[in-house]
Amino acid sequence: MSLYELSANKRRADFAFRVSTDSSQETLRGHFYLPEGQLALIGVDKHKLQNCPDGFMKSKSGFYFTYLRGTGKKESLQRTVGFPEDTPATLPMFVQLWKGEGPLSLELRSSFPAADVSIIGGCCTRDTFEFDSTIRLSEYRARTSFAGLATPALAYLPNSIFERIKSPFQRKMVRGDLLKESLRAVAQAKGQHVVVDFMIERRKLIFAGETLITVSKEYTELGLQPSELPKPVRRIDPGSEEYFQLFREGWKYAAQQLRAAGKSVLVNKIFWASQNDEGEPFDPEMITEGNEHLGKLYEIIYEETPEVMWIEYRDDLLVADSNHKWGQSPYHFTQPFYEAQLSQIEKLVYQVDSNRNQHLSND
Repeated sequence: MSLYELSANKRRADFAFRVSTDSSQETLRGHFYLPEGQLALIGVDKHKLQNCPDGFMKSKSGFYFTYLRGTGKKESLQRTVGFPEDTPATLPMFVQLWKGEGPLSLELRSSFPAADVSIIGGCCTRDTFEFDSTIRLSEYRARTSFAGLATPALAYLPNSIFERIKSPFQRKMVRGDLLKESLRAVAQAKGQHVVVDFMIERRKLIFAGETLITVSKEYTELGLQPSELPKPVRRIDPGSEEYFQLFREGWKYAAQQLRAAGKSVLVNKIFWASQNDEGEPFDPEMITEGNEHLGKLYEIIYEETPEVMWIEYRDDLLVADSNHKWGQSPYHFTQPFYEAQLSQIEKLVYQVDSNRNQHLSND
């Protein structure tokens, strides 16, 4: 039984509801308190279901719902709901104050609070969280290669150096790479799930002493000269055997740290698109080289961490958006790609949480 409490300062709470796989009928069961004359509702956004569940009503605001009517006493909640056949086993739902300021206290069986996830990766994962979901993004770290995560920080760098980067976000990302803060930030972030992708792994790397630096476009804005870095300074080719060994070591270290922090890892298995949505092809040699590189990384992950979960895509979803807000690129995709990604993240995350909560209730 999960508890949700609302008031004037917090009028909505998202949660996930377990739907039995062997029956289309479920019961919203629990208790609630709401002052007399006030209304709250339990709802599900329309884009989560094809049809309105039996026992719910359709709202013009884009959701299906059932009311909770306040009496000023603790009331029993027991309502039978007929869900459509295509309802996911774990359904994102919400409870919301509708009339009045509360307080509302709702105890609901077969539910658990909305999940928080964090990201180490790029915009091909981050952009997914701009779509409506009960999955919340608690931390995002980019511009850092997994190959460098097990190397020490450039701790001697003064803070003033990072002011050379105008964007606060980009400044934070480069700082996270150079000072090796990104992995720790994600490990300490709210939530028990981390989504990773490897689009940054196409970038060149620099060894400065014992520290491996990701040569992102934003890093170059620092204008650091070799004379300002620890010696020796040398470049690492991302296609070299040395790079793949460094990636293996960095990935094993990252997986170990995330596991120790109680995180589950979702690997976003993305390949570059061969063409855009207008049928215009990218350079075939570039795409083949990029996808072969990614394929080798995925093989390392399979070998070293068979326990991770995978987000995978049909070939027809790997299509570049010719009008993408970040510009056209083989890893800037059309909307169906992000919708498919979000659907899989919700399914995997809520299945893990459902199993974890079921285990705790059995204990």
